[in-house]
This record gives sequence, structure tokens and C-alpha cells, in this order.
Amino acid sequence: MQIIESLKKRYRNKTHLLRLAICIAAAAVLIYMRPFGLDTSASIVLAAFLFTLLAWMTKWFDRTAVSIMLLIVFLLFSNNTPRAVFGFLFSDSFLVLVAVMMIAQCVVAYRLADKALKSLLKRFSSSVPMLLVFSFVIELVLSFVLYDPMSRMLLICAVYVVIMKEANVNKDAQSALLFSIFAASNIVSLMFVNGTAMLTSSVMEMTELSLTWLEWVKYMTLPTALSAMLIGVVYYLVFRKDLKKIDIKLMHFPEDKTPMNKEQKKILVVLLALMVAWITEGLHGISAGKLAVIAVLILMVFRLVKISQIKKLNYHMLIFLMAIFAIGSSMKTAGLAQMLNGALLHIMPVNAGGIWPLVIAVMVAMALHMLLGSALGTSAIVIPGFLLLFAGRYEPHVVMLSLYIAISIHYLMSFHRVSISVGVAQNYFDEKTILRFGLPMTAVTLLVLLAFYFPYWKWLGLFS
Repeated sequence: MQIIESLKKRYRNKTHLLRLAICIAAAAVLIYMRPFGLDTSASIVLAAFLFTLLAWMTKWFDRTAVSIMLLIVFLLFSNNTPRAVFGFLFSDSFLVLVAVMMIAQCVVAYRLADKALKSLLKRFSSSVPMLLVFSFVIELVLSFVLYDPMSRMLLICAVYVVIMKEANVNKDAQSALLFSIFAASNIVSLMFVNGTAMLTSSVMEMTELSLTWLEWVKYMTLPTALSAMLIGVVYYLVFRKDLKKIDIKLMHFPEDKTPMNKEQKKILVVLLALMVAWITEGLHGISAGKLAVIAVLILMVFRLVKISQIKKLNYHMLIFLMAIFAIGSSMKTAGLAQMLNGALLHIMPVNAGGIWPLVIAVMVAMALHMLLGSALGTSAIVIPGFLLLFAGRYEPHVVMLSLYIAISIHYLMSFHRVSISVGVAQNYFDEKTILRFGLPMTAVTLLVLLAFYFPYWKWLGLFS
């Protein structure tokens, strides 16, 4: 009902109706022309796909409604099976996502993450550079108790805002310090698979390339730690003039010395057990999704999670993810994936030596991300295509992780990361602040891949 009411309100506006009419007319022309020798069904799928990209890029149309439209088109015209189109609902990632959302609600409600935050903050309050270090450290610590990066960032910001308001901190300095939390999260979240459990599990599911907790550590933790250090230094250099306006002596940092209550202890034990179970997945063979569901059921037994919390789940995001998951297989069954692969073969220097074709693929992914905005949407389009293109050339995990890293840590505007857009909506910082750091991050993204990840993976023997 909320979706229908939202659509009614939106399309009372004549501008929205005009945009919709133009897009429908353009889609009809495309279907009539049947480009690239496509049949009618494939042309309809292509038109719906391009319409969806436009909607995600411009935000002209309701994302949920567009996602439902795309699913219906895939179901009717892509030659894909209903099981594949709605495959997200049957995936392990769906279990991880729903369970992580419910666990996040529990952790926030019983203030476990808040306690960890305040316990550490005082130790990093000696200087402004140490506060920047804290942004990276607390992201890493909280990633083990709060698996949703947005919840972590908003929690830390809420504490910082109160502290800086009391100290009457300059607005530019506030923005610089608050944005450091978001900048830190984007790279630190990649150190462990639980850092951004929802996005990571989604990418692995859509590419059919899985990594256990320990395998992720093997491939990602060391180069990501080195990258985080470099990004921290770059951040300080970019914002040093603003950060120097902060008088650390005027800031009062709260401490929480009270012992954990019984509820917090129970939650912590369950989370630690879940972490151990994820780490040892290779030994017991129980999937990450089933383990997360077991953790939720245990919290329900303790009456720390209630079945009514299902109503609070972000169903709009789940519908969006369902559409994202359906893109890869539906484009393939419609014959469009092969067409895209053929186009890439003509553009990409796949026969060139060394890592340069992969570097160009990374740059293509970054450029497309700048247009689409959605990290998950870009991943769904780019990663399967380049996996197909580089089959037999590079180890598949190297391709997946390279593109995933670039899409995850590169941004120029708020719409490139949902979490950053929330920060703008909360008036923590503005687009100017994001662009100021995003421009050097374009070069830094390529630098960390070339300086840290690729040499490390080469040392592991993943590619020559």
C-alpha cells in the first residue's frame, strides 16, 4: 500500500508524468527497432533494463516500483525460470541479509555497540590525528558486533555530534571529522567478510564465487589494512586545515564504565559464537545464512529478538536486491549477456600482457559506478560480464575482488554510496566535502590495487 500511495503522490506531478511518457515512448521505439539483431522478447528485456538503469541513475521514478517492473519483464520475456528470477529468495544471501537486519536491531536496542564505542573513544582523544585513527579502529571493532555498516556509522556520528556541539566546533571541522567515519568505513569494511556482510554475500551469490571467512582473510585482510593506512594519511592531508580548527581540550569525551548487563552479555556471547562458526565454516560445512538464522533463533529464545521485528525489515531494499540478483541470469537467458561480452571483446585489449586488461576493467567499473550510483547494481552488471570475458585469463576470485574493491571504495557524490547519502541527509557534511575527498580517491583506488592487492595476490600465486 505504501508503494501505491507513493506512486499516486509522485505522478500527480506533471513533470513526472512527462518523464514517464518520454521513457515509455523511447522504450517502444527501441523494441520496434530490435537493435543488434535481437528478437522482440530480447528487445523488451533490453528496453526494461535500460529504463531501470535510467531510474536508478536519475531517481526520477520510484526504485521499488521499477524493480518490480523489471522482475515482471524478466519473468515474461527473458526465457528465464521463475526459480531463477526470484532466486534471491532461495539464496543463502537472503538468509544472511534478513538475519543481519534483525541482529542489528537487537544490538542497537540493547546499546551494545554504543557501550563499545564509548569504552574506546576516551583512549583516542589525545589529539585530532588520533581521532582520525579512532574512526578506522572503531569501524573495525564494531564490525564484529554490528554487521550493518550504516548502523555503525550513524551510531558513531550521533556520539560525535553531541561532543562537538558542546565544544562549539567549527562547521567545516565538524564535517571533516564526521566524514572521516564514512571514509574509514568504506575501506575498513573490506578487511573481514562480516564488515559489510549484506553487500559481500550478495556479490558472492550473484557471481557464484564463494569465500569462507578464513579465505577472505587470506585474500583481503593484509592489503586492505595497508590500504586503510594510506587512505587515512590521504584523508588527513586533504582536510588538515579544517581539522586543525578543532581544539581537543574543549571536547568532553563520555565514558561508559558500567559493567555489561545480562542482556548485553547474552548478545555478545551469541555474536562471538556466530563469528567463530563463520570462521570455521570450512570445517562444519553449515552455510553462513543458516548460521545467522540459528543466531537469530537463539536470541529469540532469550527474548532479545521478537518475531514482530520482521515488520521493521527494509522490504524496499529486499525487492531491489531481488531485481539486482535477477539481472545476471535473465540477461544471459535473453541473449544480452553474450551481446555485451562481444562488445567488450572489441573494446578491451584482452590479449595484452600482464594485469593491464584487468586495470582497464576496473576503470570501466568505476566509470559505470559513477553513472549508476548503486554499488550493488554496478556489481551485478559489471562483475559477471568481466568474469565471462576473462575466463581462463585470470583467477575468477581476482576479477571479482578487484572490481568489488574499486566499486566499494570509489565515490564522488553522495548517491554513489547509500550510507554517504544518509550522512548528507543528516547534515553531517555536504556534497562539496564528498567531492573534495572523492577526487583524490579516484587515483588512490587504482594505486592501492596496483601497490597492495595485485602484488599480494601475485605473491599468493593467484595470477602471474
